Amino acid sequence: MKADILNVKGEKAGKIDLPEQFSENYHPLIIMRAFNAALSQK
Repeated sequence: MKADILNVKGEKAGKIDLPEQFSENYHPLIIMRAFNAALSQK
């Protein structure tokens, strides 16, 4: 599975390969929620 890497502006900054078991446990929306929560705490 390919995952997009986004920079702070939300622009695509690259791609990484994720193993299948990773993709099942870490859905992109969950990652984005965690990332946004971390940003909002600053």
